Amino acid sequence: RTRAHHRVHHRRAMSPAEITPPSEWGWVSPWSIDVSPSPSFSPDRRGWTYFRDVSGRSRRRRRWLRTIRPAAAAPVRPHNVTSISNATASAVAATVPSRTFLPPSPFPALVSLASAVRSNFNFKGFGYTFYKSYITWYGTGVGFRLPLSINFDALDARPAIPLLSSTAALFYPWTIAVFLSLSVHVEAIRYVLRTAANVVLLRRR
Repeated sequence: RTRAHHRVHHRRAMSPAEITPPSEWGWVSPWSIDVSPSPSFSPDRRGWTYFRDVSGRSRRRRRWLRTIRPAAAAPVRPHNVTSISNATASAVAATVPSRTFLPPSPFPALVSLASAVRSNFNFKGFGYTFYKSYITWYGTGVGFRLPLSINFDALDARPAIPLLSSTAALFYPWTIAVFLSLSVHVEAIRYVLRTAANVVLLRRR
């Protein structure tokens, strides 16, 4: 099997489309993401594994697999065939799965948006928060924390975008509250401070 690693927040890895089999070998399967766990490989449901690099930054990567065989053993798929026998046509028709064609949606923009959201969503977890009042001995509460932006790969891959999280909380004496919090990556703060310092130094010169 040939493997290709895809990384985010890191140096660019080769795209699976850019990888070619060795000479005298041929592909016998399409690319697929490896989601099968092993003692040394524990991916999530989308194939991502998470780690920290030498600088301590959070990284992620996933592994793509594709099977190859010697060219002599790989199946030959003819293209631009102009005529085939009836027996061959019947065999080909039997292997082609039937498709159900649905009418086009009257809201293509919403369909595209829903598809983009579904393909980018990658649930990474939630949390609980317990509250205790310092004013009254009986004042307590519990909150359910759900990160929002971090669960979308397109947003999580951009450290400059602030992180959005939500919390639904229940307090005693009985109060229900919903919170939205916004946090900024350390890398973004460092970039702003570094840029401001460079601007000040240039003006002084």
